[in-house]
Amino acid sequence: SPDYLPLQAPEQPYYLVVYRDSDDQVNFIELSIMSYFLLHTLQEQQTINIADCLSKILPENSDESLESSAIEAIQQFVNKQIILIR
Repeated sequence: SPDYLPLQAPEQPYYLVVYRDSDDQVNFIELSIMSYFLLHTLQEQQTINIADCLSKILPENSDESLESSAIEAIQQFVNKQIILIR
């Protein structure tokens, strides 16, 4: 609101997604940086190879647990109707 304007930028950026579900309800969620990059990559490329995407995002940490986290994030996007699968 105009009554609340931060005086300085936060130390870490916030990644928010605003979306409308099938009931026309508007919702938002805060994303981790990994989830943000996954969603951004999907928006730009339409399809992704999760392992390749993760190695670009977090080259020093690309392992099985990150891939599992990425799959969970994508499943959450699908469940919340942020992304649609044809």
